[in-house]
Amino acid sequence: MNATTIGKLLAGGFLALSLGGCMMAVRGAGGTVEEQTAKTLVREIDSKDLSLTLEAPPLSAGREARLILKLARLNRGGPVTGAVVTFIIEREEPPGEFKIVAQQGAEEIVNKGLYQLHYKFKEPGRYKITAGALAEGEEAAQAQTVSLTQEIGKTKKTSLWLILGAAALLAVKFLIL
Repeated sequence: MNATTIGKLLAGGFLALSLGGCMMAVRGAGGTVEEQTAKTLVREIDSKDLSLTLEAPPLSAGREARLILKLARLNRGGPVTGAVVTFIIEREEPPGEFKIVAQQGAEEIVNKGLYQLHYKFKEPGRYKITAGALAEGEEAAQAQTVSLTQEIGKTKKTSLWLILGAAALLAVKFLIL
């Protein structure tokens, strides 16, 4: 091997290392709490002929999330409309103890049996999300609930300048080679 070939191999190796470093900076170096999946929890109540489905997207602190409760009849399969739905958001303070941070009514998506709440989780932590539904004609004591608990991490932020800098670095390296 001559000196030119060795130089090209070294330059290619440095380029590969630079690309890997840039991609790690853009995507993050490893698995974090921010990388979550959506959660869905279904509760069926035969005696009430009712199905409650609570859906939560991947959640991050500092970002608004759309929480959805779907109400449907088990026997007929149709949507339950006109219900009063309330979401209770609780944050775990000491391990095992939850403190209510929000209690808000949900907005019904017209005639679909879907009730939504837009909520911004302010800080990371472990949260319990409870949706309570009271169908038309029922008393408050007959409300049905469904709950899920989810760990919420910090919002992942990628700087636009970091991405532009990495792109400029790559362009210069390709021009040199």
